[in-house]
Amino acid sequence: MNERETLEIVTPIGNKKVLLKAWLTGRELRVIRSVLLGGINFAVSPEEKTTPDYNFDGTTIDKMQDASINTIVISIDGVKENILNQILDMRKKDFEFILEEIDKISNAGTSEEGKKK
Repeated sequence: MNERETLEIVTPIGNKKVLLKAWLTGRELRVIRSVLLGGINFAVSPEEKTTPDYNFDGTTIDKMQDASINTIVISIDGVKENILNQILDMRKKDFEFILEEIDKISNAGTSEEGKKK
């Protein structure tokens, strides 16, 4: 297999160079998606079969972001260790910037699904 394509971004405040995977494999997407789906529980009571009861763990979004960071971010300023904590310790604007870029990668192709040429 050829070397994976990467994308380098620079945070707006701290000017950190963040190296990201340019795309996800199906396996990587499953890792991220399983965190989300694992945090949602629903049940249908026998009395009311049409209205499910949803239970959503409030920490699921944070866990999903952590899984996305751990899966997609390769390095920060060339450092490959402790990536999650490095990002969590950044200023809010830099943190949100990185999450937006990660979302673009993890959602790539979603709007194109179902379209055929």
